[in-house]
Amino acid sequence: MIEFHQVSKSFDGKPVLKNIELNLAAGQTHVLLGSSGCGKSTLLRLLMGLIWPDSGEIRLSGVLLSRANQRDWVQKIGYVIQDGGLFPHMTGEDNVTLPAIILGNSGIQNRFQELSSLVGLDPQVLRRFPRELSGGQRQRVGLMRALILNPAILLLDEPFGALDPIVRSTLRTELKAIFTQLKKTVVIVTHDLNEAAFFGHSVTLLRDGQIEQHGEFKTLAFQPASPFVTEFIRAQKPSQWLREIL
Repeated sequence: MIEFHQVSKSFDGKPVLKNIELNLAAGQTHVLLGSSGCGKSTLLRLLMGLIWPDSGEIRLSGVLLSRANQRDWVQKIGYVIQDGGLFPHMTGEDNVTLPAIILGNSGIQNRFQELSSLVGLDPQVLRRFPRELSGGQRQRVGLMRALILNPAILLLDEPFGALDPIVRSTLRTELKAIFTQLKKTVVIVTHDLNEAAFFGHSVTLLRDGQIEQHGEFKTLAFQPASPFVTEFIRAQKPSQWLREIL
């Protein structure tokens, strides 16, 4: 269980998050949805311990995030950013294994082989540098790196934004199957309605640093909590499959 209790955050005196109260169940995929600047990526960075709230508490399985336990906390979380966020001077394999090497973990090669099989990448491909990989391949390498320490939680920040539509569609399907297989707690940040509906056991729609509505996607679609929720959903052109479920 991930818990945000009365979490607020400001930058240069400007409130970005305001008294966030949010619980995310373990073993499910959760989507933080909203327009640019609504605070969804800030929530992710707070959960990673990259920045600290001005007030409020963040807990993981009941344990309060603090500076004293930050190192242990971070090892429980895998983080995937747009286009993989790979180091360009390192091969795919070196990018993947780097976190485990830094921490002196054993059994790296066995874990590496498991993950290359999981994401469907040939080990030969992983000997290439990021510039030699396609966008979809870079994102799979980024996923492998996030999973190398076998974290309890996986965070993805706009993971499909840099991909063309065909690759994006294929990778979405593959990732959903991987999430189902791993049974980890997954949090995805996106502004895309179709991605929210496709992945989310729960969807949290944010507006100006506050939660506008939280629940299943169909609840947002059919029982909107405010005119903004209706407007946000109508403003995006849903894909054919989404039109069918709506």
